[in-house]
Amino acid sequence: MHCTPQNDVITNVDVHTSVSDADAVVMAGFVGGVIAVPAGSSLTSIKYHVAATEDGTYVPMYSGGSQISTTVAAGRAYALDSAIKGAAYLKLEGNAVGKVDLHLISQ
Repeated sequence: MHCTPQNDVITNVDVHTSVSDADAVVMAGFVGGVIAVPAGSSLTSIKYHVAATEDGTYVPMYSGGSQISTTVAAGRAYALDSAIKGAAYLKLEGNAVGKVDLHLISQ
């Protein structure tokens, strides 16, 4: 992991089909970033779940009445949905089990 005052890179974040098995990521202090899906990954969609505490109840993130989802493909990077700005903790639910890297931008 590499940190500077402006950003944080978290590698090998577990994405899971069950939110309870996904890695919790601290989002407090970050306003956005990038999600990088490694080559060879079988992930094709990622949904966002947020909680007030690391061990809290993670609820699906909605915008405009629909759950937020990002369509992804192996070997590509995507901007994190801006709706997660202000979330304290984040878990990623995928259509498959996999890993991603998160590049987070601080406030």
